Amino acid sequence: MEKRQRKVYDRQEYAEKTNQLRQLLAQITPPELDQATLQVFGNPGPLVQVQLVGADEMALFHALSDFDCRLIKLINFARPAIRIHYYEKHKYFLDKKPALDEIKGYLFTEIDTLEEKLRENPDSINAHQKLSQLKGWIKQIHHKSFAISNYYKFYRYDYIAYNYLSFQGVETASTHLIKHTTNRKNEVTIERTNVVFVDPEGLSTPTSHDNKQITKYLAEFPEQFEFPRFTLYVK
Repeated sequence: MEKRQRKVYDRQEYAEKTNQLRQLLAQITPPELDQATLQVFGNPGPLVQVQLVGADEMALFHALSDFDCRLIKLINFARPAIRIHYYEKHKYFLDKKPALDEIKGYLFTEIDTLEEKLRENPDSINAHQKLSQLKGWIKQIHHKSFAISNYYKFYRYDYIAYNYLSFQGVETASTHLIKHTTNRKNEVTIERTNVVFVDPEGLSTPTSHDNKQITKYLAEFPEQFEFPRFTLYVK
């Protein structure tokens, strides 16, 4: 899947539109929600900031609805949510048969790095052990099997799935949430906000047991594809 092309703005236009969004959010009145029947499940991650905006104030954002802001994301403009589900997604890649030339490139680059470290610190036991291991793999490269993956790097992303009403009935969509940037001390250095438009009445209305079970089940599928007569859900 191709990476989405971000829109490009000149610095002044970007700053002006970002400030307009901030000013709008500052004047928004939080929607009144019935906490006892609220159809919001899960929690956004610790670095994720969400601001709910009622559907009655959504028109205020129309002029900025297509603004591709990196700091404030309009999650569901024109599709106010009647049910929300926050969840986390583990993204990774797995190459079961990497090319040997690619493997050699990684190994030799790391060998050069370790040898440089040993010139600066000849007594590093850890560097000696790693260097011996890598050179051993080079010698046995045609008798080894390799795989490349970032599975255990735990690249996890925060997502939101939501239901909304359309002419076709209740539909489901999902997207990733932007989060704050932190430094090595886990101090927030750049704040980001996700704006979620909601239908307060719908979000506070419990569905029947059967519908609730179906909605809950389908919300587990972060990807969908629309066919003429049905939707394919994929996870």
